[in-house]
Formats: sequence, C-alpha cells, structure tokens
Amino acid sequence: DESMKAVHSAEWLRNWKPPKAKHAVLTQWNWCAYHPENIEWGKGVDIGMFSFLNAKHKISLGDYVQVGPHCDILTENSINGTEGSITIMRYATLGMHCSVLPGVTIGEDMHVPAYVLVTRDVLSDHDIKPFTKW
Repeated sequence: DESMKAVHSAEWLRNWKPPKAKHAVLTQWNWCAYHPENIEWGKGVDIGMFSFLNAKHKISLGDYVQVGPHCDILTENSINGTEGSITIMRYATLGMHCSVLPGVTIGEDMHVPAYVLVTRDVLSDHDIKPFTKW
C-alpha cells in the first residue's frame, strides 16, 4: 500500500490537494515558486516552509515527495548560466537547506540529507553525507 510509505496521516492524504501557488508570492505554507505553472505535482507532495522553487523549466514532483524547510529547487542557475528540468521521483526526500541545481533527477525512495548541494543525479542508494556537494 503506497500510503504506508507516506509521512502524513491517512486523513491528511485524503484531504490533500495540489497547492495553488502564484508566481513570486508566498503560499499559505510560507514557500514560494516562480513559474508555478511549470510544476507537475504528484499526490501527497509536501513542501517545507521557506523553500523556493524556480520552475522556469519543468519541475516534476512524484507522489509523496517530501521537501524539507529552506530548500531550493532551481531550474536555472544565475552563477554559471546552466538551465534544465528537475525530476524528483516518488517517495524521495530532501532534508532541510538542500539545493537542487538544474538538470538533476532524484530517484524513487532516495534520501538527500540536510545541507547538500545536489549538482548531479541521485539514482541509487549513495552514501551522501550532510553538508556536502553531490
């Protein structure tokens, strides 16, 4: 049963609806998205407060994805000029203060610990340490 892997209660999942984010406006949960029309929502996705999703290009969030507080999911990088879609597959989790850069895929059931800068795909059970660049 998929709901067994979900962090939230069955009642929360029954009542869950995709967020209605507006460009550059804080949501009721205190996170913000640019170009929210380019975000594909799986069911039961939870975005932590003070996170930022820059969806100039597509962001695909699979079922039950958990994004911790203060995370950045960036489909464009103004420092080095890279751009690209981001895919975070179902049941994946991002610990607090993670940053995901353009073109990255995070695989099903993958866990990215807190304070990690994700610059490449996370597709198998890697031993990613907190406070690192991956």
